[in-house]
Order: sequence, then C-alpha cells, then structure tokens
Amino acid sequence: MNISGKTELMLSIENLDLDKIKQFIYSEYKSLAIDDEMFKKDSNGRSAIYYAAMRGDEDIIWFLLSLLPGTGIFCKRGQLLESKDNQGLTPEEFAQVNGNDKIYKLLCSERMRIEFFE
Repeated sequence: MNISGKTELMLSIENLDLDKIKQFIYSEYKSLAIDDEMFKKDSNGRSAIYYAAMRGDEDIIWFLLSLLPGTGIFCKRGQLLESKDNQGLTPEEFAQVNGNDKIYKLLCSERMRIEFFE
C-alpha cells in the first residue's frame, strides 16, 4: 500500500494493465486472499472496483466481478457492488459521476441480476 492507501491491484487498474492485474491475482500468495484484496479500501474508502469503474474498462470490470461468487446467501459480488466510499457512493454511482455511463449500466445490470437470483 502506498501513502494514499492504494494497493498494488488498484495501481495496476489505474494503469489499465489487465495482464499485470491477472498476474497479481493469480500469484500463489494472492490467490489465497482474493476476498481480502477485493475489499481493501484506500483513504477515500474505495476498493479496486471503484478504480475500474473510474477507468471505464469493461474487461477489467468483468474480470474483477468474476473473482467473487455472484449468487447465494451473503453474495460477495453483491456486497462489493453495494459498498460505499467515504462520499456515500456505490461503484456504479461512482462510474456515473465520472462520466462512464457504459460502466454504470454494466454495474447496474449486474446488481439487478444478483438481486433477481437472491
């Protein structure tokens, strides 16, 4: 983590480096703590999904979402999408505020899909 609380995963997402993101996630050490990594927050209360929402890369969004279960009791993917940063914004709201309407719609549809199957 750097001084602003950004993790290596967050920094890789900022640089839109999907290969580095995958390498980081699939490393032997990190694969054991994927839930922890996905829910770590920076000093603004934002997890990696916020960085992906801000950057607007669909491949990175889908990759991150695919790392967590999308249905079931206490659905991790749903928890991630319902999390709020220090300003009270969810990842989908954050995408909309940053002008990434395509990502906003993608995250909305995924949240609705999860709610439908709950």
